[in-house]
Amino acid sequence: MSDIQSRTMGNPPRMRPVYLAIAVVVVLSAIGVGYAYSWTQAPVARGFTAADIAKVEQSIKTEFARRSGLNVESVKMVKESPARLTGIAKIRTPSLGTVEKACEATLSDRGFPTWQCN
Repeated sequence: MSDIQSRTMGNPPRMRPVYLAIAVVVVLSAIGVGYAYSWTQAPVARGFTAADIAKVEQSIKTEFARRSGLNVESVKMVKESPARLTGIAKIRTPSLGTVEKACEATLSDRGFPTWQCN
């Protein structure tokens, strides 16, 4: 056998250290970009914050105060689950006196609360 054949058969080709470093950087960069993309695209499991609860309570008070003859005594909402609130609105009417209305609020997929009182 010739000298060239013995060298190529006995020693597998080796990657130069510079190319190895470049390959590692490329692979790590691809992983980082994929992670960052999935992190920004994944839906966020968001729930009601204390500020959101206060906004819902104020919205209920404002809505009932707009109606003539109604006085809102209190509104209290409690977090039942991360995306659902339940509570009571105490409203004073001229004819019926104080009435308690059951209220509930839910958080949409986009993070906007919607509420209703029955």
